[in-house]
Amino acid sequence: DFCLSRGLGDVYKRQLLKKHNYRVLLKYGKERKDRYKRILAHVFLPDKTNVSIWLLEKGFAKTLPIPPNLGLADCYKQAERVAQRQEIKIWRFKSNKVKQMAELSTRRKGYVRLKGKVGSVKSGKITIIKFVDSNIQIKITSSNLPYFEKIGLDKLKDRVLKVEGFLKKRNRKRILYLSHPSQLEIIPINKIKPVSYTHLTLPTIYSV
Repeated sequence: DFCLSRGLGDVYKRQLLKKHNYRVLLKYGKERKDRYKRILAHVFLPDKTNVSIWLLEKGFAKTLPIPPNLGLADCYKQAERVAQRQEIKIWRFKSNKVKQMAELSTRRKGYVRLKGKVGSVKSGKITIIKFVDSNIQIKITSSNLPYFEKIGLDKLKDRVLKVEGFLKKRNRKRILYLSHPSQLEIIPINKIKPVSYTHLTLPTIYSV
């Protein structure tokens, strides 16, 4: 459910575990191992501290929701946003800040946080969300679609979204797959900031 940053984050994790003599409690989700035979579990210290939440709140890790192991996905996202709002540790880096779709380099791959206005939503075996100012496509597979039932994907046209995840290139297309609603945020209309002009009197223009 989360991705630990290399380096300092790993050091702090080891220090935390050492402080408790490496004694932990594992809480398994729907799957106990991934396809690489790695153990999948939520890790708790003897004092009931959730190690993942501790790392996320300190800004040492990013959430990475992977179905069907989503038991604490919303809790982890809340912890991550604590660090994002404070812009601490990994969230201080320019590469981890929210970018407008049109501003993103065409060569950029990997983890991204993006913002843009929805141009169209196409439903089918794979739901495809396209933006007015970018060729980046957001895709949601049919197997993950049930997690998004409360979002109302068909009503997203002309709305401004923030999305985050791993951007991939396939057949010259840039695609970001969403697996859980925690990767998507609909920006309320009253929070879209108007562009400021100091010398001209113009109708209010909203930037997205």
